[in-house]
Amino acid sequence: MLGKTNATISSGGSGGGGATIQAVNKTGAAIASGDKVWLNPYALTAEQIYVGTWSTADGTRGFQMIGNPNKVYSFRSSGLYVATINEDNTLSSFTKIFNVSSPYIWRIDENNDGIMDNIYGAYYNFSNDTGKMYYPAIGPYYYRINRYFVLHSNAYEIIKLDDEQNVVMTYTTAPGSSVVAKNSIIAIDETTLISSSGTYLQIVKLNNMDSTYTATNTPFQSTSIVGYFPQANMILASTADLHGSGLLKCYRWTGETLEEISPDELPSGLASCYTINRKVFCNAYTNTFTAFRRDEKKLIAYQYINGQWVDISPVIPDLPDPESINNVMNFSISNDNTRMVYHAEASKGSLIGLRIYNLTSVNQYAAVPYLSTNSDSVTGYAAEDAATDASFTANVAGKTS
Repeated sequence: MLGKTNATISSGGSGGGGATIQAVNKTGAAIASGDKVWLNPYALTAEQIYVGTWSTADGTRGFQMIGNPNKVYSFRSSGLYVATINEDNTLSSFTKIFNVSSPYIWRIDENNDGIMDNIYGAYYNFSNDTGKMYYPAIGPYYYRINRYFVLHSNAYEIIKLDDEQNVVMTYTTAPGSSVVAKNSIIAIDETTLISSSGTYLQIVKLNNMDSTYTATNTPFQSTSIVGYFPQANMILASTADLHGSGLLKCYRWTGETLEEISPDELPSGLASCYTINRKVFCNAYTNTFTAFRRDEKKLIAYQYINGQWVDISPVIPDLPDPESINNVMNFSISNDNTRMVYHAEASKGSLIGLRIYNLTSVNQYAAVPYLSTNSDSVTGYAAEDAATDASFTANVAGKTS
């Protein structure tokens, strides 16, 4: 897991004149004396260990590392597949583990359930490797909210289930209430859901006395909800649907209503998603947020640790161009932060590539590409030449932000 850096600035203080830093060159290229350098006090550096390409003709739509650093999951039109990363860094064949159509997972909740965006009311639990559906009849569409709730999209009903997926209660729209449409929905507790009408966020209250629900629009505009972190009490919503890149907004639930979280309360990388389009994925089981900025090929990753968001963005100097298929997550990190997968190399939508990286923590200052800087970075100038992965001394200029 993530460790705190023991690196210190040897003299002059943070950003002071004449201060020097011992750093390691993780830029991916040689550094010459006098070069300007961007220095991170902590970095997850990456080493590519595998690259492969698949044809989308077989239904392959993307790959993801849900949590286990030794497993890669593949979304295919015919089901959810898994492969094992071998000790020699080869990849085993993919085998089907859940027979469900189009198993696109749009988030992982706090129970390690992968919530799927399909019409079969499906989820897959990655702790016990069991997938379940609620699809009692051909025709109606059912969309999964969490393990215990699904939405009957045709009738706008919310159905409560038990662990065996038997119906406990069916909630219908209360008189005069808005309906809950087919959009991403998260459950705050047993009686409170947060949904999107496609235009505004909604607060959905379940009434167990008469088996109805009330959906109330809030002032907050949003096309979809993209995740929920219960430990941080943070709901993430986007101006794009689940398959696209949009602007992000974060909210907290006060117990009665939603409250927008100011970007000033968030770390810089997460806050930047408020103003620049990014594809976002949320894993509430590992408390990890990942985002990808296509225009600059910038990876953003944060993990909620001991009550704060910690930057765990991987440093990959030679990140390849992203694939053109955008209905899957572009990159994801294992639960111990030791490995990640990334999509690349699509050719006009007919090919989709997979790259696997080992991640290593640099427990000192690291010179990184500009796109890998964060709010804790400092700038400086190399006092000597440094080959790739070599240590060197840098004169500090100041904070980057």
